[in-house]
Amino acid sequence: MLYRCRLAASGSQHQPHRGKSVASGDVLVSDDNGVVIVPFARIDTVIERLKTVERLERDLDANVQAGMAVPDSIRDLVKSTAVKRVS
Repeated sequence: MLYRCRLAASGSQHQPHRGKSVASGDVLVSDDNGVVIVPFARIDTVIERLKTVERLERDLDANVQAGMAVPDSIRDLVKSTAVKRVS
């Protein structure tokens, strides 16, 4: 989901949300994993970086489909106490 933040007059330009400042014009993006607040001043930079993320994810998906295996070091890390599962 994508939301554009428009704040009603409240005497304050920024409204805190869970410890983060949200300003009028900011973009809020949410999915099942959480919420991201993108300050309006950084939207162009974030969009450019997202293009790179999308390309890397497509490449990874293609590699997995081609049979890419998970390295043993990653399997060991996931099984270790260094990784905490949250639900």
